[in-house]
Amino acid sequence: MADELRRMTEKDVLAVLHASRTVEQGRPTAPDFSNVDLSGLDLRTVPFGRACFRGGLLKDTDFSNADLSLTDFRQADLTGAKLIGTNLADVDLRGAIVRDANLCGACLFQADLRGSDMRGTLLDWADLGDVRVDEGTKVLPDQLTRARDVPASLLRVARAFQRKSALGNNPSGKGL
Repeated sequence: MADELRRMTEKDVLAVLHASRTVEQGRPTAPDFSNVDLSGLDLRTVPFGRACFRGGLLKDTDFSNADLSLTDFRQADLTGAKLIGTNLADVDLRGAIVRDANLCGACLFQADLRGSDMRGTLLDWADLGDVRVDEGTKVLPDQLTRARDVPASLLRVARAFQRKSALGNNPSGKGL
């Protein structure tokens, strides 16, 4: 996957954000970071709102305290990413890999987590109000104990995933 992606630097990211502020038909364009490699970059506090990171490689990227509301992360790889205190309201994380990431204190209100792999991700004090999930969402109940506003649907999915993991004698869920 990484061989197919264009690598960007922090400077490149800022240039794309600046260019996206140009107006087309009376509206600013959404910054597009689809299918790019931003792994390991320090993008703390950057206002990305409504950006598209679809299919991107964002491993170990630091988005702490950034505004990523209404952002498209479908099929992106956010393994090990830092999203501490990040605004992730209304983000689309369908099919995203968000393993071993840190989302402590993040706001995921109304985020779409269907089909996402959240195993090992820290969710302490994260706002999970009204998140959308399905049977493909991979998260374990112990990850949710310190999260806020955990919907019953997410708890059901987490418990079902835990049972499925246990049946396979694989409590970590690896390989599922």
